[in-house]
Amino acid sequence: MRKWVTVVVLVLLLFTIGCESLQSPKPVNLTIQYPSAKGFEQRYGAAYREKYPHVTIQVIEGRNAPQGPTDLVFMNSLAEYERQSREGKLHELDSFLQRNPGMLSRLSPVVVSLLHNKSPNKLFGLAPGFTSYAIYYNKDLFRQFGIPEPRDQMSWQELLALAERFPVVNKNGGPLYGFKSDFYRNIAIGLILRIGQTEGRSFIDPSTLKVHMEPEIWKPIWEQITKAVRKGVLYDQEDSEQTSNADQEPPSILSGQVAMQWGSQVLSYNFAQDVKMTGGNPINWGLVTVPVDLNQPDLSDFYSLQEIFGISVNSQHAKEAWKFISFLSSDKQLAAIPLNHINTLGLPAQIGLVAQPDGRDLSPLFKLIPPKKSFDPYQEVPYPIINAFSDVGQKLVEEVLENKITEEEALLRISIEGQAAVDAARVKATRFP
Repeated sequence: MRKWVTVVVLVLLLFTIGCESLQSPKPVNLTIQYPSAKGFEQRYGAAYREKYPHVTIQVIEGRNAPQGPTDLVFMNSLAEYERQSREGKLHELDSFLQRNPGMLSRLSPVVVSLLHNKSPNKLFGLAPGFTSYAIYYNKDLFRQFGIPEPRDQMSWQELLALAERFPVVNKNGGPLYGFKSDFYRNIAIGLILRIGQTEGRSFIDPSTLKVHMEPEIWKPIWEQITKAVRKGVLYDQEDSEQTSNADQEPPSILSGQVAMQWGSQVLSYNFAQDVKMTGGNPINWGLVTVPVDLNQPDLSDFYSLQEIFGISVNSQHAKEAWKFISFLSSDKQLAAIPLNHINTLGLPAQIGLVAQPDGRDLSPLFKLIPPKKSFDPYQEVPYPIINAFSDVGQKLVEEVLENKITEEEALLRISIEGQAAVDAARVKATRFP
């Protein structure tokens, strides 16, 4: 009899446990400060709620100060991520990752390296995607003129030398440029600063905002660019907001005007769409890595993270917050939304989820590794200040091109005139935040 009673009790106990396991999880409310509640819902909220209906994520828009620490922490740059992790505001994620073996290995080394470089030894955030750049090229143009195609890990000097081999007129009598940058204004000085950045050179101290463009270091770069512009190698037409049909014109690489073009991952997925929308011609395109410093050919600082998510050290729902962060970095459904990832967030953090348009190999977009230390002026210095410096720099480049001054004279003047522009922009930014 006692055995029978024991069996009944055990059965009832197992039944109760089973029923409890079938019950829905307890509702959880997470908070996050994010620029737009609608944007968050479109990018993440709807997809996450479909998978975890018991979790509500309350979005505090823009700069509206929350009543207390939020559970999830949104950061829009690596500089902000570095600051928050340094100040101890973020929950370390290593303990969660240890309970999710294999997750880190599925993420792109680009994302992991960028974050680890800003918070050594520990990880305090993850990103759903990363922005990258490559050199795109028109294979047919290279074949037409008998010029060898570009290759991965060229230097800027090698790329410009390759661009110089093209004539300045195409077969239709129109202009032909060997190379087009990603800049829409101040193109020549923009390339000068970008080449210097690749080679580890800075032109401004982000802590003091003091300009330092030493002639002995920067003169060769100025000479490379002024030579290329004079020869008609560089596409130097600035975009004008006054041109009403500018958005309807096909990209230069589709119109046969450009042999090589520096562009982001977005270009990979937009070729077919641009042909349909603008009437451009389909081209046989390829891509290679961005130029590198030949002293460190495996490194590239052309990467960035647009959105980084962490967990507040004060969150009472750290486990649920971690579920959301891991979802952003690994959910296949989320990564499959082209507008969400490719145009806004970049390539998916999980490289296995990167779509291959037309079966093309996109590895040049992520095969190089970010350097441990790099200087990105737009990450370190406010935009208005950099733009003020660039305006002065472009004016001086144009004076060199007009043979009014030499490169040496331009570099001597930029130290004075560029500093004055930076100081004025700093005062204006302080006066009108």
